[in-house]
Amino acid sequence: PLVPGHEVVGEVVEVGPDVRKCKVGENVGVGVIIGPCRQCGPCKSNIEQYCSKRIWTYNDVYTDGRPTQGGFASSMIVDQKFILNIPAGLALEQVGPLLCAGVTVYSPLKQLGLKESGLRGAILGLGGVGHMGVKIAKAMGHHVTVISSSNKKREEAMDHLGADAYLVSSDTAQMEAATDSLDYILDTVPVHHPLEPYISLLKVGGKIVLMGVIPEPMQFITPMVMLGRK
Repeated sequence: PLVPGHEVVGEVVEVGPDVRKCKVGENVGVGVIIGPCRQCGPCKSNIEQYCSKRIWTYNDVYTDGRPTQGGFASSMIVDQKFILNIPAGLALEQVGPLLCAGVTVYSPLKQLGLKESGLRGAILGLGGVGHMGVKIAKAMGHHVTVISSSNKKREEAMDHLGADAYLVSSDTAQMEAATDSLDYILDTVPVHHPLEPYISLLKVGGKIVLMGVIPEPMQFITPMVMLGRK
């Protein structure tokens, strides 16, 4: 039997003798990983999320040999390294999406030097991850464009999420007008799609971050990247 759930918020009901990060009764969050191997290079470098033997929150096997059960289970066991303390005053139902979709978009913005205010960025695709991308990029002070294949999500992007601009990728004139205008694109589309139309939107030195889990090879023309230092 499998119990899923990986954006987990709950109350600590028991702790081990060496746990110092949280106490019984506190509210904490858990993402998609609950344990590392502690022996590999990433683990020793304090980036356990890249551990090749990471233990997933559900549908995996914990160190005691039992299957891991996700956030919809009545309880779960988590290595304290992967517990996130929740500051007082935050609504728990709003914290949950930050634990996967939120960190998915925040991490590349931080790691790739895209945090400074004033950048012009775009979110390609407005699903769950795309929603968080708009909100986090706006909170960083970026000018945010949502790119979608139709006008269907314009109102949602502009009026509800606060995007600054909306670009319809199927509109050739709009795409040409936006050439060389963006510092980065967070590509959240989870299905195979051409990359060249979006690479052309980047300034020299611009970055496109592929975030969709796509089981097919992605292709692009290399001179577009090489000649634009992208």
